[in-house]
Amino acid sequence: MTTLCTTVKEKMMDVALEHIYKVNENPDIKLADVDSFDAWIKYDEDWDLNVHEANFGMGEDSPEENDSSKFEWYACAYPVRMGADGYEHIITEEGEDLFKWEKKGKVTFITDQHNEANEFPRR
Repeated sequence: MTTLCTTVKEKMMDVALEHIYKVNENPDIKLADVDSFDAWIKYDEDWDLNVHEANFGMGEDSPEENDSSKFEWYACAYPVRMGADGYEHIITEEGEDLFKWEKKGKVTFITDQHNEANEFPRR
């Protein structure tokens, strides 16, 4: 099982927060390389980062509602390995939850992967 070192984890969190702030500032933004509300970001050769909004940018009451003050984001890191087929594979069962960014900027860091992770949605 691959484990993230603290330095890489902190840098990945910075990348995730930058993405969140960019989308919250302009929820209608169209990004060339990733989905705004379910971004898979190639961090380095060993890790992919998934940053996703819980409702994929849709309002809870109305799909047309795009109020960024109500967004709830999650960031997760996943190891990437070369498979026997010659393609890179994202190993989702070894993913690490990084944080939950709640409405109005409250950040909850997920430190206990065994207890809180069960309540932390994975994509």
